[in-house]
Amino acid sequence: MSIFNKLKATVQDSRQILKGILKDYILFNSETKQLTLRKKTVLLLCQQAVSRVEQLKSLEPHSSEGLIATIEHKEIQVKLHFTPEKITLHEDCIEGQLRLLTSPEFQTDSIVYRYLIAGWKTFLGGKIPNDNLPEGVRLEDNKIYYTLPRNQLQLIEDKTL
Repeated sequence: MSIFNKLKATVQDSRQILKGILKDYILFNSETKQLTLRKKTVLLLCQQAVSRVEQLKSLEPHSSEGLIATIEHKEIQVKLHFTPEKITLHEDCIEGQLRLLTSPEFQTDSIVYRYLIAGWKTFLGGKIPNDNLPEGVRLEDNKIYYTLPRNQLQLIEDKTL
């Protein structure tokens, strides 16, 4: 066997190994143009998000469906159980949709914030008025719709490459 044939066989073998490894991380359906992230990829992205976003204290997959995010702002800790339903990348913006699987849970050690949260739940039914949300974000029932301009997004940079 010549050196070129050995090299060709090695490249073909490495391609098969790479395809096998890639199947552990992503699945692409060319017919529907749909990309599915596997559990290993989701875990990696969760770790990256927690390390890059200051107010995000934890993000982990739920055992049955969706993700659980723990966010801390001032003295209030919020747990959100959600599933991303749609993400569309446009040239100038990113559009998406999240579905809340359970109502947000609020926890705080501050007595003042506890009274404010209790009043908010009692008088507003725990609803957040859309005019108090950031621009490009709106709530409808248990769905969160967002449109974020790309120039305002901070991309995660991989320092290992």
